[in-house]
Order: sequence, then C-alpha cells, then structure tokens
Amino acid sequence: MNLVLIKEQDEWQPDGWKHLEDPRVVKENFKDFSGGTAEVISSIENVYKWGLFRYPLKQSWYNDRVILIGDAAHPTLPFLAQGAAMAIEDSFVLASKIFEFSNSSVAFKEFRRDRFPRVRRVVLASTKNAHIFHLSNIISRRVFQVSLRFLSKFFPHLLVKRFNWIYDYNVTNKNYSS
Repeated sequence: MNLVLIKEQDEWQPDGWKHLEDPRVVKENFKDFSGGTAEVISSIENVYKWGLFRYPLKQSWYNDRVILIGDAAHPTLPFLAQGAAMAIEDSFVLASKIFEFSNSSVAFKEFRRDRFPRVRRVVLASTKNAHIFHLSNIISRRVFQVSLRFLSKFFPHLLVKRFNWIYDYNVTNKNYSS
C-alpha cells in the first residue's frame, strides 16, 4: 500500500525521493487520526519522505534546440493532481506547434506563448489549494472542514463547478491557453 501523508516542516534536507524516516516519527506526527486511517498509520513499517517545493514559474522554457515540458518547465504542487495532465497537454501542443512551424525556435516560442497562461493558472490554483488544505489556524481549518462537508452534502455541483476550467478543457481545440 502506498500512503501519502503531508506535514509542514521548517527545515529540509537535499532533494530526492529516498530519504528514510523513522516510522515512529510519522506515527507520532499523525497520532490524532482515528478509525481506519489510524489503523493504516499504525501499521506503517517503511517510510520514505520527500519535500514539496513551490518554484517560481520560469519565463523561458527553451533555447535554440531544447525545450522543457511538464514539471521540468513548470513544476506544480500536487493539490490539484494536474502535473501529469499538464505534461500530456504540453506534449500535444508542442507536437502541434512543431507540425505547424518548420523552424523549431518559432515552434518553441509559440508553444510557450500558448501554454503559459493555462500553466500559470494551474500552478497558482494548486498553490492556493495547498494553503487551504493545510491551514495552520485550528479554527480556520475547522470552519473550512465543516463548510466543505456542508457543500459536499447539499451543493456538490458547486465544488466541481469551481474547477470546470480544468476538467472541461480540451487541448485539441486550438485554444491552448484557456
């Protein structure tokens, strides 16, 4: 089983995916969970941890012969689950631009121009979700949780509608920046 738990911390070690953590530390950090979640956490044996970092969007994603796409060009936090989707969209748009323009420099420039507005919006929305999902003030967090429960039960369409701009997006329609 793969379990993802997130806890903010002030200090961090070098980048990487293979940093071992003592399972007792994780169990202590998440001891306030109950029910099935607590049971799963209590059974943890191996823990690898890695950091989540917010990087500013680069203005340039390419040079004369090389272009970056996906997380290499515009890393995003996982709080909208759009990282892979952005890479797939990038691939489609880049292929379209290369097909449209025989000059790679022009294709790369057009690709970046068309993709930047959407990518920026996704990165900012994901960052906003990170803040909302990890409110440090207990009262604010509780108000958010109760509101979310209420909306999910009585107005679920409002929660989904908020992200229609992500899920209704059609990369094949030539309006790449919506």
